[in-house]
Amino acid sequence: MNSEPTLAPTLTQLSSLTLVGLETRTTNALEANPATARIGDNWQQFFGRGLGQAIPNQTNPHKLYGVYTRYASDFRGEYSQLVAAAVSDGDSATDLSVVHVPQARYLAFCGMGEMPQVTLQVWQQVWTCFANSACPHQRAYTTDLEVYDSTRPEVIEILIAIV
Repeated sequence: MNSEPTLAPTLTQLSSLTLVGLETRTTNALEANPATARIGDNWQQFFGRGLGQAIPNQTNPHKLYGVYTRYASDFRGEYSQLVAAAVSDGDSATDLSVVHVPQARYLAFCGMGEMPQVTLQVWQQVWTCFANSACPHQRAYTTDLEVYDSTRPEVIEILIAIV
């Protein structure tokens, strides 16, 4: 199956979410080197601990989120990455992190293909879009989301918070 991101991102409004998951702190520089990358390990630990089923109060057990938040600055600085599930109540999370995502405007990028290759291709589309001086949108660097739906395992949606 070919991995092909869509060509045109779309504007969308996201309702507030509470997400609970496993957190790691990293940078894009660390992620560029397989010896220091942490995000892949975070996903492996999440699944290895069976957290997809263990997180209580999930609102949609078919969806998982790759959450990028707590940005120190922009794409050059540190940020937190979580593998998370949306919940109705994050108060029962014990050794996991809770992120409250407020209602906000997002630029949605979508791709379809084999994972994880399509995820990398869609992120490349995100970086290209915002590196373009003609881009009419500015990243907010608040909370960005990768959305994975087990009912459509070949599709990824990446939501980038915009100002």
